[in-house]
Amino acid sequence: METLKPFRGDETEVQDPQMFLRTFNRIMRVAGVMDEGEKVEALQDYIAPQSEAQEWYNNLSGQQRSLWASLEASFNQRWEPLPVAKKTPEQYQEELLTLKLEDNEVATTKEVNGTNAWTHVIWARETLRLAKAAGVEKDVGLVRVVHKKLPKVVRKLLKKKCNTFEDLAKEVRELDVEELQKEKEDIDEHRKEEEEREKRVMQQQKASLADITMRMQRLTVQPAMRTVASAPTVPSTRYAIQPTRRMPTVPTPLTDSQKETIRGVHTMHK
Repeated sequence: METLKPFRGDETEVQDPQMFLRTFNRIMRVAGVMDEGEKVEALQDYIAPQSEAQEWYNNLSGQQRSLWASLEASFNQRWEPLPVAKKTPEQYQEELLTLKLEDNEVATTKEVNGTNAWTHVIWARETLRLAKAAGVEKDVGLVRVVHKKLPKVVRKLLKKKCNTFEDLAKEVRELDVEELQKEKEDIDEHRKEEEEREKRVMQQQKASLADITMRMQRLTVQPAMRTVASAPTVPSTRYAIQPTRRMPTVPTPLTDSQKETIRGVHTMHK
């Protein structure tokens, strides 16, 4: 049996009042409580003591305590249902354009409402629902846009040109699952081969770059080593101290007065 938290009915209440009342009705039907008076009395057991809901219940009139319809009217007046915020057609169209079936989801199943279904079937149903809600189920331009966003494997198997979302959803929904699985395996295998090839090319490029770098380093280091090894030893220059040669003394010429003096001396000796 379902469980139901005590209803407080104030600003701290986390339950939706309308959902609380519906769940209570369902519990009463399962329990076999058909008498309206008993049902009204049982309601008090699901109301939190010393709460706004308890205050409301205490103030019920005699008619409201005996007729469930009167009690329900009073309840809805006290806790008026909030209007649902409806989405605009523009919002539905935006959801339609952002809805995507991923490549890795193709040929797989997903649980929806307790049922396992193929992902492409789920996508087809949701796409048609959003297109109708947005009022664009016959917009050929949008059909083309949504068609282009489908995985390549799905587009490849679609044989009919679709002009409406009804046609597109029908074509996708009726795809043969075995063909879809085989085509996906082929594409996955091709993608794997491409990834392996790109990986080998990258490894070769890295090896070539490492080899070129090593060669450049060798060319830079070896000439410098050769220059140092072949350089001749320059002998140190030694300088000998040479003896100083005395230059001959050149006599200073005699003056006229000195010449006269010498002549006078010679004359006296004679």
